[in-house]
Amino acid sequence: TNGMDHVSNRFYIAPDPNHMHEMVKKLVEAFSAQNALVRFKYQLTTCMEQCDRIIIYCDFSNKDKVLNAIRRVYLTNPSLFRGCERSLAWLYDTCIPGVYSTPETPGEAYSNRLADVILEAKQTFNYLYGVTNSKPHLTLTGQAIEQAVEYMKLLITSILLRKGILLSKDGRGIFIKDKNVKSYYDSETGILRNSNIDETGYFEVKFFPTTEGKNALLKNFYSVSVIQPQNGLEVRYLTLEKHREERRRILYPHM
Repeated sequence: TNGMDHVSNRFYIAPDPNHMHEMVKKLVEAFSAQNALVRFKYQLTTCMEQCDRIIIYCDFSNKDKVLNAIRRVYLTNPSLFRGCERSLAWLYDTCIPGVYSTPETPGEAYSNRLADVILEAKQTFNYLYGVTNSKPHLTLTGQAIEQAVEYMKLLITSILLRKGILLSKDGRGIFIKDKNVKSYYDSETGILRNSNIDETGYFEVKFFPTTEGKNALLKNFYSVSVIQPQNGLEVRYLTLEKHREERRRILYPHM
């Protein structure tokens, strides 16, 4: 891996465990022949429920070379790829059957990042539709149901973008300024809180359950650090040191 740049993409292959060692052998040969810079791991397992059996990591400049090497193995040994399946529908397909791709998520499992997307979409939907503990049920009929489904699809896609796991047409990850946004919905008060922390400090916005608050969220969905004070929300900023002090007081109140 000498000369390899930052990892940008992952490829997932979940072969039948009986084919594991032969597939790994063929992949190593193909990567060597292509002089492709990769990191990859495979599981020594015979358990079918282990679906991340091979994960291949590469930088963007080697992505096509790596994919071509995997394709070469597939074309010459298609039987090794029979039964390669993934239960998760949110991975990106590739041109090779049974081989899937995701953008790299440094320091975090892709599945965790994806689970956060689904949770945030649900919380945001509850906020926008006014679902709270005191009003736990939402009654929709007719076209309103279809609109709600389309709205949820839009929320999921938007949060995928906000979290940096939406790919451009050329396979690059798309990153925006506030890439560390965390969201929390208080089902008691109906308030949605978005926060972002980066090298410039800690930014927090509380969106109140009002028409102004909901409109402000939709107009500022991809940002936290540049939202200006306005009706329907409350803005707060802390330096990194002040944020650390606040967290210490919360975690260790008696110190």
